[in-house]
Amino acid sequence: MNTFSVADISAPYAKPDGVYCLAHSVGPLCKSAKDDLNTQFLTPWQALGGDAWPTWLEQITRFNNELGILLTADANDFCPQPSVSIAFSQWLAAVSKNRPSKQRRVVLMHQDAFASLGFAVKGLCDVYDLELRFVTSSANDLDAWTSALALPDVFACLVTHAHSNTGYLSDVEAILKIARANAVLGAVDIAQSVGIIPISLSQWRADCVVGSCVKWLSGGPGAAFLYIPSEQANELMPEHLAWFSHENPFEFDIRHFSPAQGVMRFWGGTPSIAPYVMAASAIHQHNRFGTAAFREHNLMLMHGFLSQYQHEIPAHYQSLLKLGADASAINFTSYKPKHSATLCLPMPISQATKIKSTFSGHNIKFDERNGVVRLSFSAINNQTDVAKALACYS
Repeated sequence: MNTFSVADISAPYAKPDGVYCLAHSVGPLCKSAKDDLNTQFLTPWQALGGDAWPTWLEQITRFNNELGILLTADANDFCPQPSVSIAFSQWLAAVSKNRPSKQRRVVLMHQDAFASLGFAVKGLCDVYDLELRFVTSSANDLDAWTSALALPDVFACLVTHAHSNTGYLSDVEAILKIARANAVLGAVDIAQSVGIIPISLSQWRADCVVGSCVKWLSGGPGAAFLYIPSEQANELMPEHLAWFSHENPFEFDIRHFSPAQGVMRFWGGTPSIAPYVMAASAIHQHNRFGTAAFREHNLMLMHGFLSQYQHEIPAHYQSLLKLGADASAINFTSYKPKHSATLCLPMPISQATKIKSTFSGHNIKFDERNGVVRLSFSAINNQTDVAKALACYS
């Protein structure tokens, strides 16, 4: 068990009105991010104008360094990106170009993957003669992944770590091991897991990882990232090259281009700064406690909810109920769940409509997709919030 109190991990975050259970969509504002936006971005801009660039770029370095701490990886292997789908599209285009083929090749992902990433593949299909194919069984059906990855036309796969609509948590390490055994490139989407599920990229050995800071990290929109190990990134050339893809962005010689070392060649044109200032600040606050502390708190609240929930509980959450009645005595460090940090609770549409109305009437912030009510308990939530959410089902 960690030594941090609920008050410790909730203190850095502003709490919206009501009961906020939408960290899977947008995490609550990190207070220091608001302060750093002013001191590290707006104030230098006001005082220095265009001479603020060196100060601003220090914040990009800070962003990458904090990601390295968070994800147990080399900070030099991260590159800022405007969105998860652009990051994935950039990587897929580069590896497709780097490994040309005269035959149509398949990009494999689960049918419950984030739709935007499927659209990213669709956008490249005609250019690189790719085809999108889906695994349609359970997200952790390793037999299904083994069969699909063994087919000779499969070129690359995308593994969704935490599924946003079902709450499944994929066994990334196992799936990537199967991919490597079949010489298939493996990418991972951690947008729904980063900051709430402990992750070690050095352990996964992925070819590419994409993620965002807008959800559990409370870093705000616009600060996504691309991870590619340096030895692989140096073999790739992005489709989109611009002055910040250059090893010396301020050289300004149109006749000479020398790519930046590693993944930073994927950076592109004039970078946004403000989103990364806020995200770096938020990740720094997060790293003070460590992801395990946030996950432990999340699991305690999920346990408290499910132990009193009187409706259908999907199978992948059942392991949490089997841990015992006294959540405070559970050592979550040794708990290896197959579910994410979000409760995705299916019910008939008519019942979901009624629950939605009740939640709204009690100022409980949640969302619902196709009869699946989604609730996420984050650092700012407590057992009182859980009780208020449960009361809406009675």
